[in-house]
Amino acid sequence: MASSPAPGAGVLAGRSAVVVGSGVTGLTAALRLAEAGSRVTVVSTTAFPMVSTTACAFWLPAWASGETAEMLGGAVERSVVEPSWHAYDTLRRHEGAAAGLRSVTNKEYLEAGQSDPPTWLQEILAPSSIRPTELECEGRSYSRVWTFDSVVVDMKVHLDWLQKRAIDAGVTFGERLLTSLDEVADGRTADVVVNCTGLGARSLVGDTDVRPVRGLLVPFEVDPERLASLKAVAINEYYLIPRLRDVVVGGLIREEADPDTVEATPSSEDEELLMSKLGTLSRMASAGRPTALRRTGPASVGLRPHRRGGYRLETERSWPVPVVHNYGHGGSGVTLAWGCADRVVELAAAEFVGSR
Repeated sequence: MASSPAPGAGVLAGRSAVVVGSGVTGLTAALRLAEAGSRVTVVSTTAFPMVSTTACAFWLPAWASGETAEMLGGAVERSVVEPSWHAYDTLRRHEGAAAGLRSVTNKEYLEAGQSDPPTWLQEILAPSSIRPTELECEGRSYSRVWTFDSVVVDMKVHLDWLQKRAIDAGVTFGERLLTSLDEVADGRTADVVVNCTGLGARSLVGDTDVRPVRGLLVPFEVDPERLASLKAVAINEYYLIPRLRDVVVGGLIREEADPDTVEATPSSEDEELLMSKLGTLSRMASAGRPTALRRTGPASVGLRPHRRGGYRLETERSWPVPVVHNYGHGGSGVTLAWGCADRVVELAAAEFVGSR
């Protein structure tokens, strides 16, 4: 996917960079740095389960108002959201299923008293409409439904696509369990380090604001002709999303009791709760028409790397080389990946402007 380099990217030509973490956040950052001319190595470990592989992943930030969109733990900026959307939309049009992407119409039900999504977010997802409705669900009243087209990402396909693109761009990969950023930000290994470790940031850099929040996903198959016509539906914390080849029902926002948990264990209670929403979600996704959903596998449990106060996207200069932190995106890691990657390039480049 061709893109314009981030401002100042030219100064990164020939610079070495280590990206710690190989989820969607790390891979997009590595690819953007390589496109800016950096010599990039991605360091990761299988000792920490990767939440990217269990993401739904539907493009939509949560919202509040103004120039920021509110999500659990903090806010996301329009300047990150908008370029992310354009990157995914361009990728969908030019690569489509090869990159794991498809377009889908979504119906987002808004509670009575809940604010509308900000105008700028509606404009990004134009054409969209917000219309009155009357819906009661589990003791909650929903007064409007926001309908718009967005992008859904099959993460197994997309992560493979990202890794291949990164390798084609010259990125190298290494398996290594780091106990401290001192091991790569030592002044000899790289000119700049990018920390995309998600939940790992809690132990790696001592960020106790990072906390695991549980999510659950159950896969289903449906007849191909019905798959193409199904709409995505979201109500409260539950959703049904038609993807490239299957349908997923997911949801739950549950902070783990142990903040140091990095590997989720399945819960039959959580699964029963999610499955109890299946009938309602299925009817809403198919406009009331009967849809035969056939379960195809066990539930996938993932821990979203939420961070109190919002995700961290900034440069720290406590080591011999600058460290750009890019973690704590919660359930919006896929949605924000490309916009954050562009910002990583800008932050890294700013460290070397005027040095040549």
